[in-house]
Amino acid sequence: MTKRLYSAKREKFRELLKQVRCDAGLTQADLAAKLGRAQSYVSDYERGQRRLDWVAVEEALQACGGDLINFAQKYAAVTQDLAE
Repeated sequence: MTKRLYSAKREKFRELLKQVRCDAGLTQADLAAKLGRAQSYVSDYERGQRRLDWVAVEEALQACGGDLINFAQKYAAVTQDLAE
């Protein structure tokens, strides 16, 4: 199995993560400040240049007022018919 950074499922994942940030009314810089990171950190994962582990995803979601369970359910719903 290859470790591709670009696939339909990964794109949906990034779109959903960005949507959570935007729905919270946060800019990339705002979220980065809450995470104690540079703005480029958020930009990199939203563009697919950086992978996140579950802990980092949960931290980003919590900083936006979201939660991992709700996010995972949304992800499952929008990717159920997509091929990797």
